Amino acid sequence: MKIEYSHTADALYVYFREVEAARSDDIAEGVVVDFDAQDQIVGIEILDASSRLSAQELANITIERWPVEITGQRAAEEDERRKAIVRAEASQPIYEADRIRQYALEHFIEPARRTGRRYVEIRLGAVQEGVGKHSNVPNFINALGGRKLLNLANLKLLKTSGPKAGPNTVFHYEILG
Repeated sequence: MKIEYSHTADALYVYFREVEAARSDDIAEGVVVDFDAQDQIVGIEILDASSRLSAQELANITIERWPVEITGQRAAEEDERRKAIVRAEASQPIYEADRIRQYALEHFIEPARRTGRRYVEIRLGAVQEGVGKHSNVPNFINALGGRKLLNLANLKLLKTSGPKAGPNTVFHYEILG
């Protein structure tokens, strides 16, 4: 089991097993349960986590009754390491590039991944419309073509097509893993 908080997406995800989800069910507004092909729970995603949980609550997530007990100094060090990561992410401001990446993840990449697609194309103008900003094209180019999105979403940028920098610029990605 793994619990991960993404400041960029403002989402908390509890992984029960690291297998590909075959389907997802919205069980409440902003709460999604993912299932594998055998209808077993893969994980639970909580969207808008910062509005549902305080930074203090996110920093103090604990799991009781671990299958393997970690005790003493090692347990304290591991617990402090996890809390430090969550505190660092919770204290970072949200930049325009983060909003651009978040929109691309939520509206293009994750839906493609959930449906088993291997490739996804994102038109810059569609992201501009979704984010509500039509200025600063270089921010969109950097956010959609930069390493941070590729690493965050486990993608490979295959090519861009269309105009070099404009609303009809299309980013072509391969979805890895």
